[in-house]
Amino acid sequence: MNSKVTNILLLPTLTLSCGILVAILFPNRGKVAVLIGSTTGSIIGTYSLTRQQVNSDVNCENHTIASPQERLQFLQKQVHLFQDHLQELAQDLSQNEHQSATSLSPKLSDQREEIPEEDQEVINWLIHNGITVQKYHIPDQNEEVFNKLAIYLGEKYSDLSYFYIQLKRSFSKGQNLSVNLASRSKTEITYTTQFCSRMSDYAFLSSYQYDRKNKMLYASPQKKGLVINFITGGWFERFVYLSLCQLFQENKQIYKSILNPQIILQNGEDFELDILFLVNQKPFWIECKTGDYQNHVTKYSKMRTVLSIPKESSLLVILGIREQLTQELTNLHDIYVANENNFLTTAETLILGN
Repeated sequence: MNSKVTNILLLPTLTLSCGILVAILFPNRGKVAVLIGSTTGSIIGTYSLTRQQVNSDVNCENHTIASPQERLQFLQKQVHLFQDHLQELAQDLSQNEHQSATSLSPKLSDQREEIPEEDQEVINWLIHNGITVQKYHIPDQNEEVFNKLAIYLGEKYSDLSYFYIQLKRSFSKGQNLSVNLASRSKTEITYTTQFCSRMSDYAFLSSYQYDRKNKMLYASPQKKGLVINFITGGWFERFVYLSLCQLFQENKQIYKSILNPQIILQNGEDFELDILFLVNQKPFWIECKTGDYQNHVTKYSKMRTVLSIPKESSLLVILGIREQLTQELTNLHDIYVANENNFLTTAETLILGN
């Protein structure tokens, strides 16, 4: 009786145990590991049970131990059975590997038919350096709206900085905005109210009111993720990008570019770049920060070497810092640093040699 119970439990126990064991040994293989382990366990269990059954039949009928020839025939059958299982397993593995390779960069594969030739050149440069591109920003029908607001805020930032600091905090925290402009200049008030009116027109603000008598501005931020990302930093990245494109065009430089490529580095780590140009087939990498830059300077300096990009071809643009500080940071770290006022001059010197 105990022998029968043991035989009944043998096959599922071996199947489960081997499946768990291989899954632990190969944690990154997922379903494939379970498939390998369970198949191996099933084969071992089947072999053991079949051999016991044959020996039992032989002993019952002949009351003798199976002859060497019978045992050889039995083992040959098991070998064929094992080969069949291996062939099926190999097919399953091949299908799984194909699915895994396809799923590594689903977004890029979705974009494959839409990738312009000039974008592909930049992507090919990354691939040539052992970097995988998962996806990147592809312009859509809303680009013009975001670009207009980014250019307005960027070109008039010296007069909008007081308001923007409070606007960014409002969007970051999802809180209503109340700004007293009584102490600000007439130019500041004009540009601030104009910018708020434009944001309100595009529903970037869910409500907006300006009290001219008391010079008080009231607004409520839109809670849509795309809008929040734009106000809290995306606008600055766009402004820098559009300004550099204009610089290259005015100087008749041949350039290609992609925005926000999400990449996998040679060591398997994930990273996202802000802007990557190929200017005359040479890389020019730009990162943009609207605050809390201290932790990023060192990180970008190290990343530059991982990307195999020279210091003279990398630029970190930080909003609102002093020009003297940009020079000091450049001297201290392995990346050029600029602000909203001198990044074009710095880029012109680095790229054009002027």
